[in-house]
Formats: sequence, structure tokens, C-alpha cells
Amino acid sequence: MAASIDATQSTHARRAAPLAHDTHGDGAPALLIHGLGGERGGWKPVLAPLARHARCWAIDLPGFGDSPPLPPGTEPGPRQLADAVERFVAEQRLPRPLPVVGHSLGGWVALELARRGLASLVTALAPGGFWNEIERRYTSVVLRTCARLARRLEPHAPALLRRRALRAALLAPMMARAAHMPPEDAIAAVR
Repeated sequence: MAASIDATQSTHARRAAPLAHDTHGDGAPALLIHGLGGERGGWKPVLAPLARHARCWAIDLPGFGDSPPLPPGTEPGPRQLADAVERFVAEQRLPRPLPVVGHSLGGWVALELARRGLASLVTALAPGGFWNEIERRYTSVVLRTCARLARRLEPHAPALLRRRALRAALLAPMMARAAHMPPEDAIAAVR
């Protein structure tokens, strides 16, 4: 069966940010949560096979992709992001618990959802949060450096990311095999 695509955006109660999402496929729902620096489009390479078995809900966490940030004054940690995802699941009337797949930060959020009893099954791909102090500091420096570089290069990103070698070099800290990513996907991933 071919995967159907239904791109929509959802709005929560006043206290929560809306979560942009796409749905793909038919069947029992499964929630897909991207990693730090990613967005729901990052699931594109695996959506077709997943959508043959489930209705996949690929979401943008608050502050990523097309989802606005968490409300002012809210610390953007895995618990707060899980709060937003929990509200999204309730609003969409998705069954609870449900299967959740998360990558990196999304894996950390998925594990938090499981701790709350909201996930029937978690596939956490390289989940964040399991760092010792040295790794935490290193990760913090790398992420801050990447964020500064991204802000400076943003106006030039479309031209730079169309070149395979530059795509590989610029995106290496955040993703493997960036050189093999279509330029349009790389540009969308850094916007």
C-alpha cells in the first residue's frame, strides 16, 4: 500500500505551543520525534517503509521546524518538551500508550514519555542525556558553536549546501552522510 501524506498543523491550549506535524500511512499510530537541530522532515528517508505498517505522526518539537518555541520562561528540557508532546497526543486523540520512535533529543523525550506511561514501545536511536560531566560540557560547546555558525551562514546556506563537499563539511557535526542528502533536504534541515 502506498503511503499517503497529509501535512497539517495542530494548535494546543493557550499554555502550549502548537506542534507542526505530518501524517503518513495507515494503521495503528506511531509517533516520530526528531533530534536536536532536526525537524520532522528528517524522517523522510524511512517514512515509506514505516508507513506501510503504521500511521506515522512525525512532529516538530517546540522551537524546531515549523513549531513555535515553548512559552516564554519555560526551560526547554526533555520534560518540558514531553509535556508539549503529551498535550499533542491528547489533542489528536491518539491512543495511549502508543509506540514512539525518537532520535537523539527525540529519544530522550521518548524515554520521558515512557516513564510517564504514555509509550507502549520506545525505539530510542542514540538518545541524548546519558552523558558524564566531560561529555556534557563537550556537547554543550559543540552545540553552541554549531548554533553560532548556523546563524552566520544562514543567508548563504542555499548556495553552500548545493555543493556536496560543503554539505558534508558543514553538516558533519550534526548528521552522518550529509553529502548523500539531496541539497533541498539539507537546506530544509538547517532553516
